[in-house]
Amino acid sequence: MKTFRICAAPVLRTWLMIAVLACWPFYVQGADVVDLFILAGQSNMQGYMGDASKFPPGSSITDLSIPFYYVEPAMDGHDLAPKPSAVSETRPISAAAKSIAKAKQLWSDFRRGSARLLEWPPAPVPRLQWTYLGPQWGRFPGGHFGPEVSFARKLLEDGLHPAIFKYSKESTSLADDWKGPGEGGLYDDFLKTLRSAISDLNHAGYSVKIRGLVWIQGENDALTKEAADRYFNRLQTIIRDLRQEILTNRTPVILGADEMHPHMALRPQVKAAQEALTKAEPCVIRSSMQGLKKADFTHLTPESLVDHGLRLYRSYRRIAADCSSSPR
Repeated sequence: MKTFRICAAPVLRTWLMIAVLACWPFYVQGADVVDLFILAGQSNMQGYMGDASKFPPGSSITDLSIPFYYVEPAMDGHDLAPKPSAVSETRPISAAAKSIAKAKQLWSDFRRGSARLLEWPPAPVPRLQWTYLGPQWGRFPGGHFGPEVSFARKLLEDGLHPAIFKYSKESTSLADDWKGPGEGGLYDDFLKTLRSAISDLNHAGYSVKIRGLVWIQGENDALTKEAADRYFNRLQTIIRDLRQEILTNRTPVILGADEMHPHMALRPQVKAAQEALTKAEPCVIRSSMQGLKKADFTHLTPESLVDHGLRLYRSYRRIAADCSSSPR
């Protein structure tokens, strides 16, 4: 993939930098409140076939205004791979050092954002830190993207100030990988990382309102009858734990999975479990992937990932309207 870069004259570069300063709400003139949306799941949340060479067209200024944090955890079989220890976490840091580090980060972000205006497709954004909406490292030389792009852009059009936290890993099940609260699986790491990301926003001066959870996962739980039969209880446990730990009882939850996946077709208990949760739990809705085009037996094409994000947005709007009219 070749990246197209504009050979801008110095005057043009100056005006582009002014444009970034004027129109980059998150880092420069951002709202005091951000509307946080939590996205989690497996490959179709990740964007397994979302080659960023086909990143959906849109305004770079718009994407620069949407805070984005993504995680693709490293796995060793069904267990989280050991993480290197962070020396900085064990050392006290002075206020002056924090200010210098923040200034360096802001300058780095500003330079990267300015470069974003001069290239297409955009380059992947860094992992494990708040940056702006864009492709992620991992799947293709120029990165990949998932349904978060069209989903977040529509939320911004509606007048919200969306921030997207995305945690995804392909081929993962609740039974073997995510597990349950306190069991040392992906779920525990997801919750810990989410808390840290929210704390980073708070320390940057933002008030965070969690507006919704999108959960696209389940195909690998349809691999066996035992896992499929227990999917309802496992997912219900995660939803209830999240409501106790970080969400409210009225926070919208959108569920989904590829109902046409061969294993899902063989064991419809997983789809049935998600549908049953829309009745058993408050403010839960299921969004279908039926009819979306695929690059293989289950993974959505780049164009369908855009369509999927729009479906998720419409599902969010439906359930948010219902929940906002209900007492908290």
